[in-house]
Amino acid sequence: MKVESGIPVPQTRRRYPFDELAVGDSFAVSPSAKDIEEQGREQALRRLRSSLVSSASAYGKRHGKSLIVRRVEEGGESCLRCWRIGDDDLQGSADEEE
Repeated sequence: MKVESGIPVPQTRRRYPFDELAVGDSFAVSPSAKDIEEQGREQALRRLRSSLVSSASAYGKRHGKSLIVRRVEEGGESCLRCWRIGDDDLQGSADEEE
């Protein structure tokens, strides 16, 4: 094994734009066409919801932000929307109501 120096660390890929949200801002995400084809729409939405809620919760805890995720209908299709609802002094969380 060879030890090397001067090799830059690759940038991490940001999946969700949590750091761009001001209080009251939101973004919507839908499962990819590939995921819908492979898993079916409902299963793809459940998996995406799990990923989004987990990521929002971790981001919120690290940065003192309150985020919430809800399933919404937009353009006749179900998708997920994540809102920044405040800072850590509010009682929000990255959860989803059924």
